Amino acid sequence: MTTTVKHPDRLAEQVNRILANRGSWNQKTCHSPCGTKHCIAGHGQIASGRPLDDDACADDAQAWYGLTDDDAEWLFLPHRTLTELYEFARLALAGETYFDADGYDRSGFDRNGFDRGGFKRDGFDRYCFDRYGYARDGYARDGYDRDGYDRNGYSIYGFNRDGYSIYGFNRDGVDSLGYDRDGYNRKGYSRKGFARDGYNRNGYDRNAYNREGYNRRGLYRDGNSLPLLNITGDTQ
Repeated sequence: MTTTVKHPDRLAEQVNRILANRGSWNQKTCHSPCGTKHCIAGHGQIASGRPLDDDACADDAQAWYGLTDDDAEWLFLPHRTLTELYEFARLALAGETYFDADGYDRSGFDRNGFDRGGFKRDGFDRYCFDRYGYARDGYARDGYDRDGYDRNGYSIYGFNRDGYSIYGFNRDGVDSLGYDRDGYNRKGYSRKGFARDGYNRNGYDRNAYNREGYNRRGLYRDGNSLPLLNITGDTQ
């Protein structure tokens, strides 16, 4: 395509001026407070002979360079690099366009910085997801990372990287201390040390009575004592 820049020599002259004195260029401001630094639009306004005016800077420079609205908007952006300004001016001098008929530059990016696939140079699309569908924080649109865990650290099946659910149980239904959902470990004892039948490892229940019904003091639940031993061997 043929360049649409009407005065490429004027643009090239200001690019050369910046190359000769890089301290005079600051793409983030039309004119610095001290008046020594200017963006490419600011340099154009000065060259046009118009009064220094930040509000009119872009319009004055666009008219001086002879730029289209699209080219002016792209060229005057604060993040434009000197290399980009140089290449744009070089092609304009040669009678060529920086952007093709579809609006893409020679690197394959449009004026907004996106390639034909919709991704910027950093690999992320307009919605901040990369080509694999992951955001900058590493999570996909469904909220899971590449390993299949959400932001809280749980998989789609509800287990964390250690294999435990939000309720603290693994796939076998056992927590990190070895107890199941009913509160018993693999040996059949609760956290307080009692089996399902209510007795602990020593054979006593929560009230300290054994299976025969008496406690360590030899008393039954009704308060009666163990019977006296038959020393004589009588069978009475």
